Amino acid sequence: MSLKTGLLEKRQNERKDATWEVIYQTINTDEAKELRQRFSTQGPAPERNDDSDFAPAVTSDWSDSGLCMMTGQALKPGSNLIIYLQHPTQPSLVLVAEVVHNAVVEHPLSCVYRTGVRITGVNPQDWRQFTKTGGE
Repeated sequence: MSLKTGLLEKRQNERKDATWEVIYQTINTDEAKELRQRFSTQGPAPERNDDSDFAPAVTSDWSDSGLCMMTGQALKPGSNLIIYLQHPTQPSLVLVAEVVHNAVVEHPLSCVYRTGVRITGVNPQDWRQFTKTGGE
């Protein structure tokens, strides 16, 4: 069952509002595969050494299978991302995602993109802990 919000919905899981600060970076297919493998074996998330190649964003909502982020750049559907979610009361969470859609949102001061991503790799235990507050 899909939900209807006035936009064409393809997500099967309920959306929950959340405004989390995010930094993200496009990664290649091999890097995404390696990270997904690490998460599937409950291995530790990679440490962030240098934030200079990461772009900032903010989430508007999340579901069990994806996120909607407001970004400052157009991201090509099918691109792989490494994303660091930052919660005010919990440690950062690292995940791998694939861009599903990217649409420009009219904004008077700048160009903002509504970017939907499907989560393809995350430590399930860390994700449950991160989201257990319901995105608040």
